[in-house]
Amino acid sequence: MLLRQEPTEPDRIFVVGGGVAPTSETAGLIDVPPSASLWLSSSIPDNETRSSVNVVLLPVGTVFVSGGRSDPGVPPNGGACWLYDPSAGVGAGAWSELDELTDARQYHSVALLLPSGKVMTTGGSSERIEVFSPPYLFKADGTLATRPDITSFPDPDLGQIVLHGSSFEVGTADACDISSVVMVRPMAVTHQTDTEQRILNLSFIASDTTTLSVAAPDGRVYPYGVGGGHSHALAPRGYYMLFVLNNDGVPSVAKFVRLV
Repeated sequence: MLLRQEPTEPDRIFVVGGGVAPTSETAGLIDVPPSASLWLSSSIPDNETRSSVNVVLLPVGTVFVSGGRSDPGVPPNGGACWLYDPSAGVGAGAWSELDELTDARQYHSVALLLPSGKVMTTGGSSERIEVFSPPYLFKADGTLATRPDITSFPDPDLGQIVLHGSSFEVGTADACDISSVVMVRPMAVTHQTDTEQRILNLSFIASDTTTLSVAAPDGRVYPYGVGGGHSHALAPRGYYMLFVLNNDGVPSVAKFVRLV
C-alpha cells in the first residue's frame, strides 16, 4: 500500500512482476476501493521479466524493486535494482536504475526494510546477506546526509502504546526541520508476497523546538478525506517503524511503536 501523495487520495496497491510473460515485466496500481479506472499499468524500463521479485516500501514513499530475474539469461549477480517513484503520476510514476545485486535473488529470496532505512536482501541463489543504502542517505556529492533523530517516543519496551485516534509526542533535536512523520508496517514475507507492507503519513505540529505532537491513525472515523483517518483495515493494530524525515527528505533511524 503506497504512501498517499495527498490526504484525499484513495489508498493504492502496487504489484510488480508475475509468473507469465509478458505481464511479468510490468507493474500495476489499483485504488482501494477500486475507482472507475481499475488497473493502471507501468513497465520497468529494462523490459526484463521478473518472477519472485522483491518489492520494498521505503519511508520516503518510493518503492525499491530487486531480484526476480528468471532463467535463462539472468545475470550471475541478479541484475540491477530499480526505484519506483509514484509521485510522478498515477499509472506512470518514474523509474530510476540503482546498483546491481551481488547475487541472484529469485525463488525463496527476501528483501526487508531495516530500521536504519537500509534494505536487506538474502536467499535465492545465495545464503549471503546484502544491505543496500538508498539514495536518500547521501548528499549529491556522495557523502553521507545529515539525518534527523528521534530522542523520545512512546516506547513499547516501557509499556507505552499509541491508541487509534490519539495524539502522541515525539522528541527530536530540531522539530522545525521535520517535513513528515510516517509509520511503516514491518514486513512479513512469504514467497515474495507481503500483504503487510504499508506506509502511513501522519499529521503533526511542532509543539516547540524539540517536540512534535503527532496524530495517530484514527479508525473510529472514516473516510480519511472528510476528517477521519486510516481505518483499522488499513492501519491494523500492531507494531510499526516510526520515521521522521527532515526538509531534505532524509529519514531518521526508526523507532518501533505499538498501535492499538
